[in-house]
Amino acid sequence: MNKKVEVYTNIVNQFSRNLNTLGDRFNRFETQLQITNEKVEKLENLSKSLLNSISKIEDEVANLCMSVLDKIPKVTNDCSCEHTISNVTNKVCGSSESNQLSNREPVYIETIGYTKPSKYDGTTNWLEYKLHFEAVAKLNNWSEDIKVLKLITCMNGAALSTLADIEIDNIPTYCYLVKLLTKRFAPENLTDVYMSQIDACVRKPGQPLQELADNIKRLVRMAYPSASLDTRDYLTYRAFRKALNDHDLELAIVQSNVETIDGALYCALKCETFRAREKKFRQQPKFETSVCINAKANQTCYFCNEKGHAIRDCPKRT
Repeated sequence: MNKKVEVYTNIVNQFSRNLNTLGDRFNRFETQLQITNEKVEKLENLSKSLLNSISKIEDEVANLCMSVLDKIPKVTNDCSCEHTISNVTNKVCGSSESNQLSNREPVYIETIGYTKPSKYDGTTNWLEYKLHFEAVAKLNNWSEDIKVLKLITCMNGAALSTLADIEIDNIPTYCYLVKLLTKRFAPENLTDVYMSQIDACVRKPGQPLQELADNIKRLVRMAYPSASLDTRDYLTYRAFRKALNDHDLELAIVQSNVETIDGALYCALKCETFRAREKKFRQQPKFETSVCINAKANQTCYFCNEKGHAIRDCPKRT
C-alpha cells in the first residue's frame, strides 16, 4: 500500500514539474509574441513615415520642375539652341555654374530630321515643284526669309537665269519670288497654247501608255487650273482616248463603260497586253506531227488516183 502511494506521489510530482515547464515555455512564448508585435508596430510606423516622406519629395520635385519650366524661355526660329541653353543655365544654376557649362561641348536637341528639297531647272512642271518645296519648307519649319534663300539655292539652269537680276543685299519676299517664277514657267495666259497641245497630242510609236497619260494630265492641269478635279479628270479621259490613235484600244475603253483616266489607262493596258500576247502566240512556228505526215503520205488524190497528195495539190490538175 505504501509503495502504491509512493508511486502515485512520484507521478503527481513529475506531472507538476512538467506542468511548470510548460507554463514557463508558454510565458516565454507570450513574451516573444509581445516583442514581435512591438516590432511589427514599429515597422508599420516606419513605413507610414517613409510614405509621407516620399509624398513630400514628390511634391517638392513637381514644384521644382514647374519652377524650371517657368524659367525656360520659348525657343523661336531667330534664336539658336546654344543661346537658349545659356539663358536657362543662367536663370536656374546661376552665373558661376553657367560659365562652367559654357566651356563644355554644345548640346544638340533631337528633332524630326531635315528634309532636303530637290533642284529645279525649269524643264519640269513648276506648279508641281512649288507644291514639293512648300511641303518641305513646312516640314522643316522654315521662316519666310529662310524660304526665299532656300528657293534661290534650289534653282538651276533656266530657273536660275530667271533670278539673275536679284541682288543678294536686297532679296525680295517669298511671294514675289513665287510670282516671278510662276510668270516665267507657268503663265496663266497660255490656256489656248495648252489646249492646242492637247488637241495635237498623239501617241508616238513605242510610247508607254502611262507616259502618255501623265503628259495629258499635265497639259490639262495647266490649261484648266481653276477647273474641278472631276472636270479635269473627264477632259483628260477624252483627250487620252483621242491621243491613242488606235481604234481597237478606243473601242475597248468605250465598251468597258469607264469615264475616268485611271480606268481608261487600266483598260488600255490590259487590252494592249492581251494583243501583244496573242501576236506573239501567232508568230510561233507550227510543227507537224508524225501522225499528220503519215496521213498525208497515205492520202489518195481523187484526180490522178496517186498517193501522197490531195486533189488541191495535184500537179496534173490544170
